Amino acid sequence: MKYFIPVFLTLALLLSGRLHAQRFQAGLVAGINMAQIDGDELAGFNKPGLTGGIKASAILSDRWQAGIELLFSQQGAARSTKDPFLTVYDNIRFNAVEAPVLITFSEWKLQLSTGLSYSRLINHRIRDISGTDASDNYNIAGGSLNFLLGGTYYFDPQWGIDVRWTRGLFVRNVNSTIAGGQVDQFLSYFITIRGVYLFQ
Repeated sequence: MKYFIPVFLTLALLLSGRLHAQRFQAGLVAGINMAQIDGDELAGFNKPGLTGGIKASAILSDRWQAGIELLFSQQGAARSTKDPFLTVYDNIRFNAVEAPVLITFSEWKLQLSTGLSYSRLINHRIRDISGTDASDNYNIAGGSLNFLLGGTYYFDPQWGIDVRWTRGLFVRNVNSTIAGGQVDQFLSYFITIRGVYLFQ
């Protein structure tokens, strides 16, 4: 990972140059995640988080592109009035680095994308039902593989708005470090709304 990030950043900058404008495309993205987790007994998309990063695409034809992104992504869940009192969680926050690999179809000002994304947990924060920070009481699996599907509308050649749905393909084990504690299995999914800026 420590070699991947600088190499990716260098590649994105090179792809934004005019000499490569006919075959490659690069840009910036920023927005919010509306997240939810299965397995925590917390309902609703009550935990918005930030997302942002860079993207680069190889233009395969007039309609097809293959791309990769490197993103900072916040996910999680939060208690609402509909949640059962017995759940041990009040608020969950995951901070992760996400690397989607996409195939994109373009038509007019629209782009439809699908692909897989690898997400690596940077850190986490968990508050229990009393509101106490219980983060140190949980060991959480670091990596997850996700499926994503989304679409982008471009207002002009440089600016667009993107909506994306992402869902984990496998559960993430959450192990309590307290003696006799439970082992939960979380499955994350979230809706992302973000702005897109393409270099020219």
